[in-house]
Amino acid sequence: MIANVFRYFLIIISTGCAAQTKILFVGNSLTYTNDLPSLVRSIAKADGVTLNADMIAFANYALEDHWNEKNVSGALEKTRYDFVIFQQGPSALQTSRQNLMEYTLRFSSLCQSRQAQMCLYAVWPSVERSFDFDNAILSYAMAADSSSSILLPAGEAWKQVLSKKKNFPLYSPDGFHPSIHGSYLAAMVIYATIFKKENLNFISQKHLPTKLISEAELTTMKQVVGSLQRK
Repeated sequence: MIANVFRYFLIIISTGCAAQTKILFVGNSLTYTNDLPSLVRSIAKADGVTLNADMIAFANYALEDHWNEKNVSGALEKTRYDFVIFQQGPSALQTSRQNLMEYTLRFSSLCQSRQAQMCLYAVWPSVERSFDFDNAILSYAMAADSSSSILLPAGEAWKQVLSKKKNFPLYSPDGFHPSIHGSYLAAMVIYATIFKKENLNFISQKHLPTKLISEAELTTMKQVVGSLQRK
């Protein structure tokens, strides 16, 4: 996985109080950058849904690392989650694809034992490896299919948005981590997929975490996410 500028650390964040739906996010800096769980929760709030989102994320971690640390199994023993969302790097290479699939299957069995629905948050390649979009998308699709997980196709959404506007600001300056645009697009995909929302017109600029996302940019993102849900 491409190294990032963050120092190795663990984040465990809980947001919300009483909740109708409980979600655990498991990943790395592609999850904790811009606090993705909080963005998903804000979209749920705009839709009138109460959501509790917890996060376990280590810099540079793959699913194998989380499995060996046993932090996820510990969290599932303490809390009854409706959904557990897993993410690692792009996994476009054959070796990383095999690793993703192996540990997806392991975590699938764990989630099933805890009556939690497993989801895979499919991410994107770096700018310099943009040719790997299709391979990254395929890796997560294969892993989701083999484990009966819900596929959250953020990488596909990124690809479609960039095909509409090459310079759409999804990447942060390091060329890999998401900008606020990129994280919000991923959050929209996650919420729309889990809650089966084809129409995201309930999201307006007043719900956005920043004024950096323009009305036109928001419209493009909503159109792409909606089209993915109608497939």
